[in-house]
Amino acid sequence: MPPSVPYTIEVWKESGGGIELHLATIYPLPVAIAAFDAACLEWPTHEVTLRDRARIIQRRDRPLPNSSAAPAASRP
Repeated sequence: MPPSVPYTIEVWKESGGGIELHLATIYPLPVAIAAFDAACLEWPTHEVTLRDRARIIQRRDRPLPNSSAAPAASRP
């Protein structure tokens, strides 16, 4: 029997809409939070959610189009 309520991590379509990838179902919350943080790094242009059934625990919103641009190189 599972130790507690499962948490799910989903990666949403980059263009908006629905779920692109159901990444994981994880039971201990600390492990789910670590997996959520890793998913945010792996999919930087997507919305990522950590949920307890329908309740959102954490959400990383899709970045604005201009925020993905690399910073300008500094001049010596």
